[in-house]
Amino acid sequence: MTNRNGRNNIPHTRLPFGVCLGMLFGIAVGMLTHNIVLWLSAGTTLGVFLGIVYDSRNKPHNDGDEDDI
Repeated sequence: MTNRNGRNNIPHTRLPFGVCLGMLFGIAVGMLTHNIVLWLSAGTTLGVFLGIVYDSRNKPHNDGDEDDI
């Protein structure tokens, strides 16, 4: 389903943003330490973690007042 502006009603996730930031961090540190393979994988892992945390902080939380069953 689309809105009047043509965009979908699908909620957006912050995971790709976190992965990109982690990869940039990993490449930068890897170039400085001459070990891109290690730091690219470490940065990507860190980016996935940060993307998931950032995404979960921006979602509305259920206070327990409503029953989902």
